[in-house]
Amino acid sequence: FADLEERTAQVGPRNQTAGRVRRELDRVKVAHASGIFDACRQGRHVAFEGCPFYLHEHLAASQIHATFPRLRTIAVLRNPRERSVSAFNDYVRMGRIHVSSLPADKDRQLRRLIEDKIGLLRRGERSLEDFDMRILTSAVYIHGLSEWGRIWPAAQLLVFQSESMFEDAEGVLHRVQDFLGLTRAIPPSAYGRVHNKNTQPLKARASPELNAVLDAFFAPYNEQLYAWMDARNFTYHPWPNATIQSTNDNKTVLFSKNIRAHG
Repeated sequence: FADLEERTAQVGPRNQTAGRVRRELDRVKVAHASGIFDACRQGRHVAFEGCPFYLHEHLAASQIHATFPRLRTIAVLRNPRERSVSAFNDYVRMGRIHVSSLPADKDRQLRRLIEDKIGLLRRGERSLEDFDMRILTSAVYIHGLSEWGRIWPAAQLLVFQSESMFEDAEGVLHRVQDFLGLTRAIPPSAYGRVHNKNTQPLKARASPELNAVLDAFFAPYNEQLYAWMDARNFTYHPWPNATIQSTNDNKTVLFSKNIRAHG
């Protein structure tokens, strides 16, 4: 603990991984006092933490592995543009973003925010790991996975797309339980349970134009991700909306629409 706390204290203020790790350490210390570590020593399985931000930041991979070298980690990857829109709506739900109650205003604010973030990144005013960029950059999966793959033993890292879980919940859950060394004890009745769902009645929706912007931003990162997964024999299916080819096709369609709209 002392070593990890010393290293997290040396991180700059923009990088929030250190803060999350420190808070998690506090939780683990409480768990230690309550006998959780005794359970680990007895060979029982104990869950650590579920947070998508750990996946995104390079610092997290080395720090967590140094502290919990036998930890098994699972990364579930959602379609990047869907993940960004969902993050916006989740931030609204949590009160981190304040928006109008009118659906059209929410949609415009979503587009404005995404375009502003992309502009900051391209002008070099922000990096992929800056805290205020996470609504966009947390879906740049290759940024974090490249570091996790370098540091983490292959046998302790499982990566799959959320679409595979929706299409074959039983098969994916069997893989997960086997990976964790658990018996296949999850009943089929539990496969459809939803946790931490955003129940807000009116959510922001991405327009076709914003989807094209998001796809163009994510496409080159996705190509790197597919090559990374290929090299590690992870099963995946390219997202049809965020590839170099689909991005070029979308640009052509939108250009044609603009020509028709302006005569």
